[in-house]
Amino acid sequence: MSERWGARGRVGIIYPASGRHEQEMNEFAPPSVSLHLTRVHIPLRETGEFEGAAVSYPDLRRGAKEIAAVDPACIVWPCTSENVRRGVAGEREQASAIAAMCSQPVVTAASSVTAALNHLGAKRIGLGGPYRAEVVAALADYFGERGVRVLSRISLGLSGDRQICALLPADTEALAKSADHAEADAVFISCGSMRIRPVLAAVERALGKPVLTTTMAVMWNTLRAIGITAPLAGMGRLFASAR
Repeated sequence: MSERWGARGRVGIIYPASGRHEQEMNEFAPPSVSLHLTRVHIPLRETGEFEGAAVSYPDLRRGAKEIAAVDPACIVWPCTSENVRRGVAGEREQASAIAAMCSQPVVTAASSVTAALNHLGAKRIGLGGPYRAEVVAALADYFGERGVRVLSRISLGLSGDRQICALLPADTEALAKSADHAEADAVFISCGSMRIRPVLAAVERALGKPVLTTTMAVMWNTLRAIGITAPLAGMGRLFASAR
């Protein structure tokens, strides 16, 4: 392990089995941070609808134990849709399942988005997601619990990760513009498989407000958790000030 990738810069990530978050997460990771991952199954049907069972906690614990073995500075569970399916209480259960298997801080997607919105002073948002409408509705309910008002919400209605992962940064830009609301303080696009970095500057300039994705919020919060707090240029308004 090189000196620049010391213990402070190692981040353990528990990925959904079919997600493709790696490229987007690396685009928001500074050179001093290395990402190490394992994967877990999430019981979602290919239609994108939630099954009756919650996330497989034995599998989540297994993933946490595996990734803790690389001695990361923190462990990240970046699945927004799974985080919010049973509201704030469900997200806390998932974080607790991971924390029971490791000594490192645990970072979740939904709490990262909430922290990022608070950092930006955004109390009203436009919300977009590639999922079916009921998943976006669950997101809106979660943010309501967190004191964030969702003024508009757009669902692309896509079924399964294969379709979502085929989307391009231009699709993320179009979704952000569709989800915007004149009175929104920021726009949030959910799903870690949605890439935005190549179009981020253009979409924030066009909308005149911060735009963030799940991955942006997760990486911003992860860097904060491991003590990397300096502003980072070229990563949008969220990263432009100290964390």
